[in-house]
Amino acid sequence: MTSISPPAVESDLSERILESLSDCIARHGVTKTTLDDVAAEAGCSRATLYRYFPGKRTMVEALVQRRWARLNADLATACRHSESLDDALVAILVHASRTLRADGALVRVLELEPEMVLPYVAFDGADTTFAVVAESLVEPLERFTGAEGARRTGEWAARLVLSYTLSYTADSGGAEALADPAFARTLVRDFVVPGCPRAGGGSRE
Repeated sequence: MTSISPPAVESDLSERILESLSDCIARHGVTKTTLDDVAAEAGCSRATLYRYFPGKRTMVEALVQRRWARLNADLATACRHSESLDDALVAILVHASRTLRADGALVRVLELEPEMVLPYVAFDGADTTFAVVAESLVEPLERFTGAEGARRTGEWAARLVLSYTLSYTADSGGAEALADPAFARTLVRDFVVPGCPRAGGGSRE
């Protein structure tokens, strides 16, 4: 019988705790979610939670970082084999929008506690968020725009996703619209690609 190494067990439990936190937030929001709720959802003791996370704030931050890293990696994969800049940007917008709409915890926070998201989408926090996304998209986009152009293009893609996702909370259907490939392609064709630099210099005419 093959035994599971302790590091694998540790990683699995940490992941289960964070997914349990996400499920609790999707039901109750961040403020009303307690460590007892998370422990019960994860099937472990409150003391076990403290072995991995000093408190709820640290746990929430770890969840955000993990989801963010996963989304960045998925976006790069989604557009890696695109044959044109248009196709790559459509893949990015559609995948990001669908992923964020499907995140029950994020949707609940935007509905009940939008102030929780503000540090990531306003002022210096927004600049950091856009820079991280843009950097993650350099490798799959630079063949169309060059490295610096890829950063700028990636930043605009991030701004579009953020704008439409936040507008969705006001019942305008923003994120839902952006998840439609036909709508995303129209947006990319008419407003994004014309201003994007091309590899070798200049903007697309």
